[in-house]
Amino acid sequence: MVEDDIPETSHDFSVDVIVTTDEVITCAPPRRPSGLDWDDLSADQIAAMPVLQSLQNSRRRTP
Repeated sequence: MVEDDIPETSHDFSVDVIVTTDEVITCAPPRRPSGLDWDDLSADQIAAMPVLQSLQNSRRRTP
């Protein structure tokens, strides 16, 4: 665990709780992405993950 800020991007999210042998630490506020940031994904990343290919195809069909 560190006290310093850690670089984040729009697709990162925070942990809710850290559990050690000595304590339970509640982390606030929780951060969750609102969805996929397609601009952050390369064609290779999309090609490597069939679920992303499917989602991308669905987006193209939506008027």
